[in-house]
Amino acid sequence: MAGRFERTIGSTWKFLHDFYLRKIEMNPNDFVVLAKHNSPRLIIDESSDHAAAFVSIEFPEQLKSSVEKKKEIAPQDLSIICEETSHFFHFVHAAEHEYPISVFELETRAEIDRFLCFLHWNDLFPDCRLSCQYENCSDLCETLFENRTFRTSDEDFYREAESLAFHHIRNAFSHCWTNRWINTAQFDPLARRYILKVVGTTTYQQLTA
Repeated sequence: MAGRFERTIGSTWKFLHDFYLRKIEMNPNDFVVLAKHNSPRLIIDESSDHAAAFVSIEFPEQLKSSVEKKKEIAPQDLSIICEETSHFFHFVHAAEHEYPISVFELETRAEIDRFLCFLHWNDLFPDCRLSCQYENCSDLCETLFENRTFRTSDEDFYREAESLAFHHIRNAFSHCWTNRWINTAQFDPLARRYILKVVGTTTYQQLTA
């Protein structure tokens, strides 16, 4: 039986496929590499002729240990898993459909996906429960985005991606931004339509037909 760390990655992967209306065709844990350092990242190793690429997600060993030891998942641990799994998810989809996707797009989508995962997590995946609750969308965004620090020389780049993601999240959930009672066991149809349109997903037509 898979451990809590593997189940959390698998749950994030399932969540993204469900939200973006895509079929699950691989197990993300088959592409996870554990590293001694503390810098999670998506690794893309292209062939010399650029005809193929090997992709993997590199997570710190410390992250796995943290997830496995705790009864509930810490917000900082789920943040890392959501972000890197999102990078992998959108990169694979772009590669399969042969369209370009920039690092900035991957970062912006990861911030949006992080919010979505946190919003729905405890209702959809109670066996890997998050250790905290949020009052509403506004409270969640304040927790995820306010006073966040980036340990990188490219802080302005990540701040710009985060700012754009917040703009889209705020627009998507404007009709229920401060509502205390929203059903997080299912996707809000208005917010979902907005986000699918922003992301430019090929499945957007399924909701607008």
